[in-house]
Parts: sequence; C-alpha cells; structure tokens
Amino acid sequence: MFDFLNPRQSPYFLGGTIAIGMAIAALLTVGVFGVGRELNIGHHDLTQFYTAGKLLLDGKSPYDPRAFAIEFQEVIRSIPDYRFLSNFQYSFLYPPQVGLFCMFFALFDYHGAIIAVDVMHLAIVAFLAIVSTWFVTRAQVTRPASTMPISKWLIPFLIIGNPFSAHLVWLGGMTFLPGVATIGGWYFAARDRAWLGGLILGFATIKPQLAILPVFWLLLERRWKVLGAMSLSSAGLAAYVLVLLGPIDTIRQWLLSAVLFETVPTAANRLGSREIMGIPSLLAALEIEVPGRLILLAFALVITFILWLMRKRFCPDDILGLLLSIQAMVVYGRHTEIVLLTPLLTSLWLHGAHRKVLCVAMAVAIPLLFLPQRFVIPLDVPVLIHWRTVIITLATIVLAILSLQQANRDDRISSL
Repeated sequence: MFDFLNPRQSPYFLGGTIAIGMAIAALLTVGVFGVGRELNIGHHDLTQFYTAGKLLLDGKSPYDPRAFAIEFQEVIRSIPDYRFLSNFQYSFLYPPQVGLFCMFFALFDYHGAIIAVDVMHLAIVAFLAIVSTWFVTRAQVTRPASTMPISKWLIPFLIIGNPFSAHLVWLGGMTFLPGVATIGGWYFAARDRAWLGGLILGFATIKPQLAILPVFWLLLERRWKVLGAMSLSSAGLAAYVLVLLGPIDTIRQWLLSAVLFETVPTAANRLGSREIMGIPSLLAALEIEVPGRLILLAFALVITFILWLMRKRFCPDDILGLLLSIQAMVVYGRHTEIVLLTPLLTSLWLHGAHRKVLCVAMAVAIPLLFLPQRFVIPLDVPVLIHWRTVIITLATIVLAILSLQQANRDDRISSL
C-alpha cells in the first residue's frame, strides 16, 4: 500500500513522507484539537448520539421527543462549553442501527466519548485513504495512473489532508462511518468479495441516504449475496435496540421523526441554503421552483437505471464515482460531505494523471472545492455561493465523457 515509504521502491520517498506527515498533522491539529476554529467548541454533533445512548442504556426510546429533549438538556448542563446549545431540542433522526455506537459512547463521560469518537474517525480516515488508493492502484481496468508511484501518496494526502475530513472529525457526528462504508463496501463487492462488501455496506444503513443509488445499482445487478450480507449486517446492528424497545414501535417512531424533520426542516437543511449542495439547491437559491425530494429521488433512480442499461459503454471503475455524484447533485448532499465524493476524484485521476490538461484542471478545481465559504458568502451571489455544485457537476460530466471514451477504446483494442 504505502510503498512510497520505502526509499528503495519509490523516488517519492522524501516528498511523499513529508506530504503524508503534514496531512496527518493538519488532521490532528484542526480536526481533533480545533486549532484555528472560530469557536473553540467541537464535537457538538456528538451530543445527539451521546443523549440517545444515555436513553438506551436506561431502557428508554431516543425517538420519544419529550424524553430526548429532557435528556439532552441534562447532558449539556454537564458540559459548560456547550451552553450555547441549551435552547436546542433535537429529535433523533438516525435509524436503530446506530444504537450500539450511541450506547458505547454513553458508557464514558462526555470527554471520554469525544476521545472514543475521535479514535473511530481517525481509523475511518485511514481506511478511506487506503481504499481510495486501491481504487487507483488496483483498478479493474489498469491505466497509467495505476502504476505511477505518485498515486500512492497523492491520493492518501488528499484524503487525510482534506479540510472536510478534518471538519467531519471536528463535528463528531455519524456521517463519516456510513459514507466510507458505502465506498469500502462497493470496492470489495465489485471485486467479488461479496460477503465482505455486503457486511461493510450494512454500516451504510446508519445513514441510508448516502447509499441509495449504489444499493439500487446492486439490486439491478442482482447481487443477492452482497445485498443479503448487507441485510444481515444491518439487522445485526439494529437487533438489540429493536428487541429492547420493540421493533414495531421503534421503526414507527423513527419514521415519524424522519418525516417530521423533512416536513419542517431547519434553515440550514432547506434547499437553497449554502449548507446544501446540488443542482436543486442552486435552483432554489436562484428562486426557481424545485420539485419535492421524493420526485428528485425518483429522477435520480431513473438516471441510475438508464446508466445501468448503458453500463457496458462505461468503464467499470467509474460507476461508483458517477453514482455518488448523481446522488449528491440531484438528491441531497451537504458541502461538509465533499470528502465522500472521493471515488469521483480517483476516477478522474485514473483518466487524467497522464494528461497535462486534466491535471491542470484538477489542480485548479480541487483548491476551489476546499475554499472556505467565508470568502464567498459576502458576495451574496447564488451561483458563487453554490460554486462547489457547479464544479462537481462539471467534473461529473467530464468523467462520464472520459469513461465512455475509455470503454470504447478498450472495446476496439479487445476486438483486434
């Protein structure tokens, strides 16, 4: 994996080692210790899961809004730095699969829970860096980038040193795990490791909206072993909570909480908000009427079905990147989740590492994606505020074109 660390095998020994070291230092400094943050208050998303865990350990349901609000107030009263949350009364939106993690965090005091979630997230970042590198070095269709020594340190550097990786760690929520589980599960499933891929994909059901299109694709492919293993993994995660609280009531209360959240979303979660990526959010910011999210989901499923019908015309390494991008750009995506579009980056690198024009374009686009919003928000121009949507949409179109060209080229070569 990290061959660049061996000076006998790679001319990038010094540069690669320094780059990875700097990325790790940035992740720890900004993501764990919060240096440079405007507010020295981190891991505030963890309060929801910690509260849910406390309730579950007491045999109570986190889906009961009143019980959750009371316990939430109790939790934040014990954390002086979090008094700014005292007027918040969250309802718990995550499915029962997250319950075991919540209870594990709640076994500690709050500062111990922060350490636990940080360790988990650092392991997730490392896993994402490794698997993302494998997407290039162990590509299903070998390209020049697969054998370039630079790929073995550049991809990990971009994952570990990504500001959005640090931001997700700093928030302390449960987005990273299901997002990376989607990517890792797909990697193994696509390489005929059906049970391993499916078991990993089961963790994606903690936040199912991050895996809708990849799972739909697997259903179209009739990958029953993968889907069966995913179902077993998901059921195993949810089993204790369902038995503890009763399966019917728990599922009903969870669905009611999710529907209530969709019906009355917070300002940050409304389409048009600068927190929400995607073409619908951009259109809403331009005051153009946008269909409801169910219609958008149906549209994305139709696009996925069309892509599946044309699958032999695309390079197989590019499918996940296209699906995750379509999902983020059409259905729902937060700008904090950009790091979960890593398969889009690795596919573009596979196509463009040996092409100067594409390398220059990526060298310009990647820093723009990472540009802090505070430099753009004062301009108050919707297209500029949603500049990441524009870049990702263009990148998706470019990837689709390159994938079609590559697959066509491979067909011509194989027919000779």
